Amino acid sequence: MWALGAATSLMTLFQYTKRGYLHYALLTLPFALIAIASAASWCWEKLSASLDPRHVGTAAAAAVVAIAVPLWAEARALPGALPPPPPLHGKYLSMCAGIEPGKRLLLLPSRENALHWACGTNARGTRWGYTFGVQERPNEYIEELAKPDLTQVFVFSADAAHPYEQEVARSHDWSSFLAALERYGFTSVGKREAGTLYLRAEKGDGHQ
Repeated sequence: MWALGAATSLMTLFQYTKRGYLHYALLTLPFALIAIASAASWCWEKLSASLDPRHVGTAAAAAVVAIAVPLWAEARALPGALPPPPPLHGKYLSMCAGIEPGKRLLLLPSRENALHWACGTNARGTRWGYTFGVQERPNEYIEELAKPDLTQVFVFSADAAHPYEQEVARSHDWSSFLAALERYGFTSVGKREAGTLYLRAEKGDGHQ
């Protein structure tokens, strides 16, 4: 049991050689706890049989610390040893002009959430929340346009540089969504490097 937990927890650290996301430690932690618990149990049994009962607790605690500290240090040190990755949202900073931070921004498709991070917007109120590949259908997006609190929409370009966007564009006929943008009062404020920004005046829902 200890070998399984130790080997599996160490194997999960391989992903840090590709990307240093600390939340990957969520995969490491359960297996590390299995290794620590099984080792602590084994130490407890051995110590209980060989030591003065008055010293068993202290010895067991020392054993747990000795097991836990190396695993913790390795999980912490490995990501830190990697060169810091460039900010994932950095390429979007130049596209934030005209986008109001702190408000909803509907993305089509909704996969590139780094734009929210760069511009300080959010997807709160969107029926599907944080996901992609499921809700990419015109009807669901048109339902979002009808909500009065939505005043900003960013449509990513479906060109060769954006294969996922191309896949979404080919999956359905989006002409109804583009028509709904105009119908609900959204107007294009210019094409950006990655797509087109549409804005609507906050007063009224813009429905004609």
